[in-house]
Amino acid sequence: MPPRLALIAGSGALVPEAIRAARDKGWEVALFDVAGRADLAGENVTRLSFADTRQMVATLRASGASHVCAVGAIELSDAQRRSLMQFVGLVNGIGGIADRILTATFAAAAKGRGIRIMGVDELLPQLVAPEGHFAGPADKVPPAARCAEALRAARAVGALDMGQAAVLSGDRIIAAEGIERTDGLIARIAGYAASGLVDATASNLILAKCLKPRQPRYLDMPAIGPDTVAGCAGAGISAIVVEAGGTLLIERARLEALASERGVAIVGLKAKD
Repeated sequence: MPPRLALIAGSGALVPEAIRAARDKGWEVALFDVAGRADLAGENVTRLSFADTRQMVATLRASGASHVCAVGAIELSDAQRRSLMQFVGLVNGIGGIADRILTATFAAAAKGRGIRIMGVDELLPQLVAPEGHFAGPADKVPPAARCAEALRAARAVGALDMGQAAVLSGDRIIAAEGIERTDGLIARIAGYAASGLVDATASNLILAKCLKPRQPRYLDMPAIGPDTVAGCAGAGISAIVVEAGGTLLIERARLEALASERGVAIVGLKAKD
C-alpha cells in the first residue's frame, strides 16, 4: 500500500505543483482545502476551516495519513486566531503567534497517530532557492552589503509576525509586508513610484523575502513565482533577494526566463539571525 499524504492546500500557485509531485513520487494524496480554492475541480477535496479547530484535528487524525504537508499560504482571520489560541492554550502576544498556533494544531493532529509533519521542500527540493545570483541580469545584482541589509529588513518584519518581505530604496526601508501579502506589497511600491515618492528609474529598489525567525519550514514557506517577477518589473523593483535554502521558486523555469526578459535580478542569500 502506498504511503498516504494529507495535503493541506492553502492559497497560491504552488499547490498544483505539489499535488503532481506527490503523486509522481508514489504518494496517495488526500486533499484538504483551507483556502476555498476554485481550481481543484475533479479532485476529491475535503473542506476544512480553522474556525472549527477540533473538527479539523479530528478529520486529519481520521484520514489514515502517514504524513501531513501544508502547501501554500495559510491566512488566519482574527476569529480563527482566537479559536486556535483557545484550542492550543496559547495567550495573545506579538512575535510568531500564527506560526506557533499552527504548529501546535498540526502537532495535535499527528499526536498518537504516528503522522509525520513534512515540508513542501521535501516534495519539491528542486524548487528551493540556491545561494548566489541565479536569475536575471548580472548587472542588476546589488552590492553584497545591500543584499544582506535587505534580507535583514525582511527578517525584522518577520520577527513582528507581520509578513516575510520588505522593500529597500537605496539604504532605506520603505515598506514591509503586512496582511496584503507580497503581491499587495509590490502593488503599494508601484503606487509609490507612480506618485513620485520613490525613484523607480535608478535601479535601486530591492524586494527581500525570507522565513520569519523560528518559523517552521513546513508552514507557509516563502515563495516567489513569475507573478512576483512581473509585479516587481512593473513597480520598478530591479532586484529580488531571497533566503537561500528557505524560499521556494514557483514555476522555476518560467520564473527564471521572465527574470531575464524583464530585467529583474534574483539572488539567494543565507539568512542570519
